[in-house]
Amino acid sequence: MNRCIVQRLREHLSNSLQCGAIMGIGDLLAQAFGNKATFEDVDRLRAIKYATIGLIVGPFLGVWYTFLEKHVPRKDSKFKRALKKTAYDQLLLAPILTLAVVPLVGIINRQSYDQIKYRLTVYYPQILRKNYEVWLIIQLINFSIFWEHSGGRSLFET
Repeated sequence: MNRCIVQRLREHLSNSLQCGAIMGIGDLLAQAFGNKATFEDVDRLRAIKYATIGLIVGPFLGVWYTFLEKHVPRKDSKFKRALKKTAYDQLLLAPILTLAVVPLVGIINRQSYDQIKYRLTVYYPQILRKNYEVWLIIQLINFSIFWEHSGGRSLFET
């Protein structure tokens, strides 16, 4: 097999596994701290479902971060690069990723087409708004501090 193809497959597998782990652990933490649940009370199956979503979207996120690195000029100041990457991330990726993840959650939870359609219609704007409330500042910090110190890898890059 071509060495380039093997390298690309390894990157996608790595992105997939890392994103799956982050999403699974993130869900466990959200349940434990957000719902104030004890370890015995957390829904492990739910965490596995979110980890599965991470396995699916991980390669896409890896491609996205590579895109950002290639299309945001290095000649810009560190802060300007961070602002541009955050703007691209939140204005382009966030709506698309949210639009993809909401149905994935529905599919993994074995919801009907009508239930998924309802969730998109009713909850999509709320989820996107909450995304902006939380991730806008996190991604700005991520792109301005962690990204540059890790050789072009985001703290949340999978």
